[in-house]
Amino acid sequence: MQPLLTLICLIGPLSVSGQSCSYSYIPGPFNWKDGRDSCINDGMDLAVIKDQETLEEVKVYVATNGWTNDIWIGLLWNTIDLSFKWINNEPLGLWTNWPSGEPNCMEITEKDQLNCPVSSDQNCVRIQSLSLEWRTQGCYNLYPVLCQRCT
Repeated sequence: MQPLLTLICLIGPLSVSGQSCSYSYIPGPFNWKDGRDSCINDGMDLAVIKDQETLEEVKVYVATNGWTNDIWIGLLWNTIDLSFKWINNEPLGLWTNWPSGEPNCMEITEKDQLNCPVSSDQNCVRIQSLSLEWRTQGCYNLYPVLCQRCT
């Protein structure tokens, strides 16, 4: 039997505890870096949604508190090794939640490798509020953040 989710209402961020992670929505809005700093200041970090199970936890979170804005998550283009990585330094992996046409910063190189230019303004990733699909976005844009702490 799975534990029920517990809604914790506080002044400020709204939090939900899932089976393995707790989440907090901070409305901001923030650019990606300032949003991450806000999560860290709360003892969390930007959400890492690396599999369907985690996405299901996020879906419950969205349904619980009715979030309606696109929101920053902890995925970005690493300009050193030219790949998307999670903030915990894990590679993107096989499971993704990109819609058709994303990631739109990509170019196909002669070697058929996906490549975001180092100068791309689409290096950060936000999650769409209704579809929960990932979208590349300029890191300077302003959105709320989805913070996460996993045990």
